[in-house]
Amino acid sequence: MIWVVVSNTNRCLIFHYDKKMHHLTLAKEMLHPPSKLKGVDLISDAQGRYKTNVGSGGSFSAHAHENPREVEFEQFAREVGKELDEGRRNNAYDNIILITSPHMSGLIHKHLNPHVKAFMLPDIHKDYSHLTGNELITVVKEELRGF
Repeated sequence: MIWVVVSNTNRCLIFHYDKKMHHLTLAKEMLHPPSKLKGVDLISDAQGRYKTNVGSGGSFSAHAHENPREVEFEQFAREVGKELDEGRRNNAYDNIILITSPHMSGLIHKHLNPHVKAFMLPDIHKDYSHLTGNELITVVKEELRGF
């Protein structure tokens, strides 16, 4: 069984792909609505402040240098990574094809268990989350031509 994982920054679809029948079956949909929010909507008015003994003393805001949306993207990538690892532990797939933008691919790979990486076929670095099942099958068949 091949898992076809189609993701963007707020939605991940996990399909079972039957290579012989060229059929995709949706197994799971993961949503992360905070990733759709604007940065200003993600920032709390009560950001944590911490005292520091560095330099002349003072305080700094926690995560002041981080983009709030990027933090949410990272959190979602971590969730996707955990789901893929759970699938590995349950022997739910033989291989995985990850179809996502290069940026999201990098974030997901950053949070993948090394054992999951052994099951990965080459990624497709495009956001095809808008494609229908039949359109995805065409993309997957083309990608698997050499395997």
